[in-house]
Amino acid sequence: MKNKSLLLCLLACIIPLATFSQQSSDDFYKSGYIKSRTGDMDGALADFSKSIELNTNNTSALFARGVLLATKRNLAGALADMNKIIMLKPNEAKAYVMRGSYWARTNNLEAALKDFDKAIELNPTNKALVYPMMIMAYEGRGLLKVKSCNFDEALADFNKAIELKMYDKSGTYVAQAYVGRGRVKAEKGDLDGAMADFNAAIELKPNSPFPYYSRSMVKKLKGELKEALADSEKASELNPKEKSYRELSDSIRKQLQNK
Repeated sequence: MKNKSLLLCLLACIIPLATFSQQSSDDFYKSGYIKSRTGDMDGALADFSKSIELNTNNTSALFARGVLLATKRNLAGALADMNKIIMLKPNEAKAYVMRGSYWARTNNLEAALKDFDKAIELNPTNKALVYPMMIMAYEGRGLLKVKSCNFDEALADFNKAIELKMYDKSGTYVAQAYVGRGRVKAEKGDLDGAMADFNAAIELKPNSPFPYYSRSMVKKLKGELKEALADSEKASELNPKEKSYRELSDSIRKQLQNK
């Protein structure tokens, strides 16, 4: 459900930007968009591919297909579509953002950082359509900065993403930015500040497990073990397959038993 909501948000950003050189390509693109909105992702993918077959320079269809391919874990295909868009439109910020996110998922962190930097450097001004992507760019770059232990720059990026929160209708990227900023604050010893950010993330996305897990870690550090256990168990409830959530709960239970 989360992935579907996120996909619909991304696709909603692109239909007003569509330009078509052939009516038949236009028809297939529109059909694919409608199918994606109604949940027929396989049908949408087929229509976007047909649109591209009829007009290989249809960047809107390329973008839509790239997003869909990424949700199906076909990152090679998604990267190929974003590469084509950037070749056709070197200043297309949203293509750099999405390509950066795909590079990050393939653990090519250097390439991801370059793409996020480029998107931010382009500084698009179409707020309603592009700013959701810019939130993603700042949040994604912030996470990369955390991985390299560059916490001050990471904090600045998360702050910028949160500044733009009015443009993130789904709340997905802003919630992730709050979690990222909370992690940085915890690393710097500001546990109360970290708690406030994790609370904000949970308020935005109450069914996302990672904010509960992160808040549990901070509560454990503060010695609030019963509250920490409630959060770790909530994270496990939302994602029973995640081993680290169960391990945190077990660790807290042992501490409670030894008190």
